[in-house]
This record gives sequence, structure tokens and C-alpha cells, in this order.
Amino acid sequence: MLTPEQCQSICEQHDLYWDGRRDEMRELRNLYMTQFFQHNQPVLDGILRTEVPKAYSVVESYLGSLYAKNPAVEVQPDIRGRGNAEVAEACANQYLLTIREQLEDATRLALIYPSGFCKLAPVMGADPLKRVSCAALPPWEVIVDATATSWDQQRYV
Repeated sequence: MLTPEQCQSICEQHDLYWDGRRDEMRELRNLYMTQFFQHNQPVLDGILRTEVPKAYSVVESYLGSLYAKNPAVEVQPDIRGRGNAEVAEACANQYLLTIREQLEDATRLALIYPSGFCKLAPVMGADPLKRVSCAALPPWEVIVDATATSWDQQRYV
């Protein structure tokens, strides 16, 4: 169990890490948004510079090919004969269809920045297919266990 002091220290280290990379993240975003030049100066040292939307086209074409169809899974029957594979597949595919935009946003973030995340959260409601919400998060909004060498070893996220 983490103590409040440990949580405070982890948050401070996280903020310090991302504050030191703020300019780099802004530059990566500007490359994606084809805003290369600071202060709108396309001429620097007598050289005319031209913006080429390469990062945007690479990211968006990759997303277009990755999500050409709706994301879906195929579910096979349980080896013990329990459950209903057809119902499980229909539920999972309906959920993936519902959160498609968030999946695309998280993938876009992961392609532009060092990583991207999906936050899943429980939602109270009568419809069992709408009890989990999904949101795409940039890497600086997620605190991970920096001492873990894999996701399986994470003590906290």
C-alpha cells in the first residue's frame, strides 16, 4: 500500500519529468499539425522554408488503414462448454463500435507522442453494454510505475 507521502513524491517526479519534456511534446504536436515555424517566420537566415504535412499524412493514413473497418473480435466457444460465444462476441463488438472514436484518438496520441492510453471507468446504468466508459489520454496525464520493467509488474497506474 502506498502512503500519502509516497503518492506525493510519485506525483512530483511525474510532473518534473513531463515539465522537462513540455517543449518536445509541443514540437511533436506542431509537426503533426504542420505548424513548423515558431512566430510565423518561414524565412530564416535567407532560406525560404516550406511546410510539408508529412507527419499528419503518415499518422492519418496509418489510422485509415488500421481502422478501415470497425474494430471487432471473434469469440470461440469455451472449452468447458460454458457461456455463450455468440452473445459475448456481439457484446464485445458493439462495445468496440461504441468506443471506436476513443480508440482512434488513443492510437493517434501513441503515434504522435511516446505513448497513448485508454482510461476505462465504470458507469452506473441499467444497460450492461454502457457500464464502462472509455477516454483517450495523452502520456503526461497518466502516472505509471517507473520502476516496473513490464506492464505485468506495475504496482500502480
